Amino acid sequence: MTDEDLENQEREVATRALNPVDQEDLHFTENRNRADKLIKLAWSIEIVLVSVGLSIAFAQAFSGSEGSGVLQALPVFGVFVVLAAVELAKIPAATVVFHARGLARTLALAKQRKLSQRP
Repeated sequence: MTDEDLENQEREVATRALNPVDQEDLHFTENRNRADKLIKLAWSIEIVLVSVGLSIAFAQAFSGSEGSGVLQALPVFGVFVVLAAVELAKIPAATVVFHARGLARTLALAKQRKLSQRP
């Protein structure tokens, strides 16, 4: 290789290093990795909360007096099951609102702003 070829190679490497498209790809990859870790953390927290909620449901529903039957325990257990389902639906619902466009996003965010402005 000649000196001219080496200089051309060095210029190409420098150009690629400073190329904003490559930098955007790098930032996108870093952001995506962080987002994936945050989603895993959020799901881990949700799973723990649901497990605790269902454990409390079993404890409350079946720790009653000897005379209480399944029919009396069912409403108590049902409330906690509904709370667990709502808990598991939060992350997918937030994802839908985040990715929504147009009227759906406007309505969802407007409702949230209205609720946050209450005294």
